[in-house]
Amino acid sequence: MIDFKKKIFYINYKYKNKGKNWKLFQEQIENQYRPIKELRKIQFQRFKEILKHAYKNVNFYKKLYDSANVKPEDIQKLSDINKLPVVKKLELKQSGIDNITAGNISKGRWAENHTSGSTNIPFTVISDKNYDDQEHAAWLRELSIMNYSPGDKILRIRNHYDKRGNFLTTIFNRESHLSCDDIEKNVSKAYEKMVKFNPDFIETFSTSIIKIASFMINNDLKFKLKGIQIMGSPMDENQKKVIKKAFDTTVLKDYSSAEGMRIGYQCEKAKGYHIDITRFIIEIIRNKKPAKEDEKGEILITNLENWAMPLIRYRIKDCGIFTNKKCGCGRSFPIIKDIKGRLIEHIKTTDGKVLWLGMFNSIMNPEVKFINKFQIQYKDDKMIVLIKPTEFMNEKKLKEINNKIDDIYGDDLNFEVKIVDNIKSAESGKEILYKNENPTNLGGFD
Repeated sequence: MIDFKKKIFYINYKYKNKGKNWKLFQEQIENQYRPIKELRKIQFQRFKEILKHAYKNVNFYKKLYDSANVKPEDIQKLSDINKLPVVKKLELKQSGIDNITAGNISKGRWAENHTSGSTNIPFTVISDKNYDDQEHAAWLRELSIMNYSPGDKILRIRNHYDKRGNFLTTIFNRESHLSCDDIEKNVSKAYEKMVKFNPDFIETFSTSIIKIASFMINNDLKFKLKGIQIMGSPMDENQKKVIKKAFDTTVLKDYSSAEGMRIGYQCEKAKGYHIDITRFIIEIIRNKKPAKEDEKGEILITNLENWAMPLIRYRIKDCGIFTNKKCGCGRSFPIIKDIKGRLIEHIKTTDGKVLWLGMFNSIMNPEVKFINKFQIQYKDDKMIVLIKPTEFMNEKKLKEINNKIDDIYGDDLNFEVKIVDNIKSAESGKEILYKNENPTNLGGFD
C-alpha cells in the first residue's frame, strides 16, 4: 500500500526553500567520495574564513589571539593551527555569552544546545539557522547509510525533544519522541508506545535502547527496523549484540556532542568514525603534540560551520585514536579509529599509573538483566561503584560483579560497591556513568 503521507513529505522536503535542504543533503552525500586533496582544500579555505570571522566579530577570540600575538593572516597552512591557543570550556563559560558569540549575527537567528554536564561543566552552545540546516543534512546522511529515505518514520529517544522542524513532520507523523525517563520508569509502556508509532529508524542513547531490547528479549518480543543510530554515548559489542538480537537490524554509532553535534559517523563497515573534514578539523593531541598513529590522545575540535559561536581548537575532553588506514567502503574522509571515552574516564593513581575506567562497560553491560543503571565515582584514590539494581539482582550476582571489578582494578584501587535506589541522569536523559574530580591530562594542556 502506498504511504501517501510519506510521499507528500518527500516532495515537500525535496522542493521546499527552492530545494535548499535537498541540495545540502545531496552535497553531504557526494562530499564523502571527493578526492582527499579537494576535501583538504575546502577544509583549509573554510578554516581561514571562520578564523577571520571569529577574530573580527567575537570579542573572546580577538582578545585571545591578540594576547597570544597571533593574527588570522599568520595561518598560511593547516599545520599552522598549532600557533593558535587551545580553548577551554570554562574560559568560554566565564567570558559570558555576549563575548563568545558573533556580534554580526542577529540573536533572532539563534538556537541553543546544551551539553549534558558529563565533564562537570554544563555549557550552552549557540548556533544559527544555516548551521542547523547543515547539521540536519549531516544527520540524514548518516541515516542514508541504513537506507533512509526522506519521509521514513523516526523515533527519537531523549528527554528534551526539539520541535523546531518542519510542521509536516508532526502533521504527517514522521517523527515521534520517547523520554529516557519514561523508559526507566516503565519499559513496558515505552515499548507499547514505540510499537504504536511503528518507526523505520530509532535515534537513541545506548543506555536507553538497551533497556527496551532487554525487555523484548526477556518477553520474546520482536520488532523490525531499518536501522538504529546510537548517539553520544558508548556502546560495546555486548550491548550491540543484545540490540541486534531484539531488533534484527543495523546498529551504527556516531560521534556527537552539543559542541560539535555530528562530528563523526560509522559507515556500513562499522569500523571507526568517518570525519567530514569539510565541516570540522579534528586534532588528537598527546603532551601538546599531535599524537602518533594508533596512539591515544586528547581530541580538539574546530567547527567550520557554526559562525554564531565559533569553536576553534576547543577542548571537548574526549580521547581518541587516529589511523591512516583507508576504509573499505570507498569514502575519502579520514577515520578516528576509536573513541576512548572522556578524559573524566581516565584516572591517575597516587603511584602515577593511568587507568581507564571504561573497562566497567565490559563488566556492567552484559548484566542488563540485573543492573538498571550504574555510576562510577572516583575521589581521593577510592572508587565508589553505585548500582541501581533490577528486580532480578541477587547476592550471588552481586558477588560475581565484585569479583570481576577486583580482577581488573583490585591491584590498583580501593573500591566499594553500593546498591542505591536512584542514580540521576543528565537533563537530556543521557546517563552520567563517571564522576571524577581529578581526570588525567593526556593532551598536556594547563
